[in-house]
Amino acid sequence: MELHIEQGPQLYETKVQIGVVQGIVGLKRWKCIATGFANHAGTTPMNRRRDALAAAAKDLLAVRDVVREEPGRQVGTVGYVKAEPGAPNVIPGRAEFPVELRDLDSAVIERMWQRIQQRFAQTDQEEGVETRCAVTQEFSTWDDVANGTEVLYRSILNLDKEMNAR
Repeated sequence: MELHIEQGPQLYETKVQIGVVQGIVGLKRWKCIATGFANHAGTTPMNRRRDALAAAAKDLLAVRDVVREEPGRQVGTVGYVKAEPGAPNVIPGRAEFPVELRDLDSAVIERMWQRIQQRFAQTDQEEGVETRCAVTQEFSTWDDVANGTEVLYRSILNLDKEMNAR
């Protein structure tokens, strides 16, 4: 059993003193790389650019939009964008960014990810880049979490039984 301070605003804003956890969210994380073509910013016309950073910017907004469109309490985050070569006078040819999705239901995560990938493909077409993503972190399955919860529950019951026997 763990006592934990709330990390979100819900209890505070509703002036509720204590809450009970409804579940442990699952999360999945991908590392995405948008690849375009690095070129001189001063001589490359705007309509000929294959700007990986511009594509990544659209992609991170797509993550936000898809997650917001889904009813529920799910969240999605792109925590950074790393553009290369990183010079002010060079169109970025590569942009790396993570995508993290969280929800109580793995089906919601998968459904959002499918829609996000569709949006990434659309951006790739518009910007003339290629975006590839690979799973980098997948936490315990919901069955593993449920089994762990059952073990904890049984342990607490046994401890309570022992303490009452004294």
